Amino acid sequence: MTFGFLDHVSRASPRASERSTAVGGVYTLTETAERYLCTDGPASMAALVRVAPGPHANWTDLAATIRHGRVGHPIEDDPAAFYGPLVTATFPTQLRAASRLGAMVGWSRRPGLRVLDVGAGRAPWAIALLQQSAGATAVVNDLPGVVDLAAETIAAHGLTDRVELRSGDFHDAAMEAGAFDVVVLGHVCRTEGDTRARALVSRAVEALAPGGQLVLADYFADNDRTHNPFGVQMGMTMLAATRRGGVLTHAQVHGWLQAAGLRAIRLLEPIGFNQVFVATKEGV
Repeated sequence: MTFGFLDHVSRASPRASERSTAVGGVYTLTETAERYLCTDGPASMAALVRVAPGPHANWTDLAATIRHGRVGHPIEDDPAAFYGPLVTATFPTQLRAASRLGAMVGWSRRPGLRVLDVGAGRAPWAIALLQQSAGATAVVNDLPGVVDLAAETIAAHGLTDRVELRSGDFHDAAMEAGAFDVVVLGHVCRTEGDTRARALVSRAVEALAPGGQLVLADYFADNDRTHNPFGVQMGMTMLAATRRGGVLTHAQVHGWLQAAGLRAIRLLEPIGFNQVFVATKEGV
């Protein structure tokens, strides 16, 4: 599930001077503001303003959460209600990130890819892959209720006959060993904590065919947790809103991939502040 939050909005318009501009004494919206911050914008993320921080009570209780290690109102209590609006609001930006990544790694030169999109939300990563790889097919997984939203978006893109929907928690959903050329973990690991995220990466690698590609997208903090405000901000949101989530650093995630036996590990940035690890499973 794409867990994008308000960093998208701050990325789109970090300063007041970038939200509007004066022309002939008249203030008008900038192109960036029109695209991302208006409800009728082509990639509007205005809906994030309401859902991005998670339950507001969690922020007033943050000190108690840190002190006792328990979140008062974790989003896991009603995930479909929370993730539904979230994945809808973040879909345009994530589709753009996925499409740009595909151009960087050459999905269009690899027809017939078999894809597994884990915790897919409205399936921007699967859709980008299917659009670029001729004859590709995808298994799309997410929680009940959320996977229905994926079905709507997949149908709107004319891809229904190339997709199998698989409802359920991604820790339990079937992932056939060696069955997929690409497995995507798109903005799901930061909710899981180190132990469960490591286990999820291991499951994803087991599902890859030899030579297959793991794609792990998220908002990462630098290793000192001081120079990347987006990654640190996202980590704080996870701490406040989820039972296990927190900050993900580059070194931490690289360690997961390396421990799982992946090689050719690369960190790419298909669009601004959207970073993606791409790694390959051993084999020919």
